[in-house]
Amino acid sequence: MMKILVADPLDQQGLKMIEAVEGVTADVKTGLKEDELAAIAGQYDGMIVRSGVKVTAKVLADPGKLRAIQAWASEHAVDLADSWAYSDSFYDLPMLGA
Repeated sequence: MMKILVADPLDQQGLKMIEAVEGVTADVKTGLKEDELAAIAGQYDGMIVRSGVKVTAKVLADPGKLRAIQAWASEHAVDLADSWAYSDSFYDLPMLGA
């Protein structure tokens, strides 16, 4: 199941289109401050924003990448302890900790 965070107001027709996609759910949580958004962003597979929400490095620093990498490694029988990774960003530290 893919979880999408709708962080800015979206027309009901748009929400219906998202929810019509099999295997996708949308949580509407508007008006979040940066700290609140950063605290929950990693729980989602995607985020819909328009012009009201600022997606900052702090918001993207959550271990959502780590979760994705662990899921991929599990699916492909890859032992992350025997793997190498490279990043060009401080904000990838959670991912590199996998």
